[in-house]
Amino acid sequence: MRRQRRVGFAGKFLRQRGFLGAVGATPFPFTWSNVLAGSYTLTATALDDQGASSNSTPVTITVNPPPVPPSIVTPPQTNRSRTARRSPLGWWHSGTTPLSYQWLFNGTNLSGATSNRLTLSPVGYANAGPYAVRVSNAAGVAISTPAIVTVLPLDGRLLRVVHPAECPERSSWCRSNCQGTATRTA
Repeated sequence: MRRQRRVGFAGKFLRQRGFLGAVGATPFPFTWSNVLAGSYTLTATALDDQGASSNSTPVTITVNPPPVPPSIVTPPQTNRSRTARRSPLGWWHSGTTPLSYQWLFNGTNLSGATSNRLTLSPVGYANAGPYAVRVSNAAGVAISTPAIVTVLPLDGRLLRVVHPAECPERSSWCRSNCQGTATRTA
């Protein structure tokens, strides 16, 4: 009867510049922690109890840096725009991609406004108010300070909008200052 010999193995893990660690039990799990970002070539060497060894095919891995949370470098700028014209809101930000965007009007999400740029076109009186952008990634969220959009009539005159009860047609102020009725629809 032939005797079977048990063979023990040990695993040794190496990278280009040297020894990383050893494992004495199968399936030879190995965890490499606190690794700096970069590209590394790793090999494993299996050793039996008779001194024989075998090397793995080198494997190249890339360790990415941790994601950087977004930040608003320059918030959207307050602007004045004439009715029926375009009003772009530009801003600068930083952070690790991919980034997601959501524009806010009066603190509420603007439906469909999920790109890094918002252009109001054509601008109407209903567009006047505070706009902010929320940018997010895997590392966090940043919300800009609001930009105030002021909408001016095409001829540049500023309007004073008052509730009809505050300016009855028979008042002396209204007779001398009101040229018609202005209404705002929501």
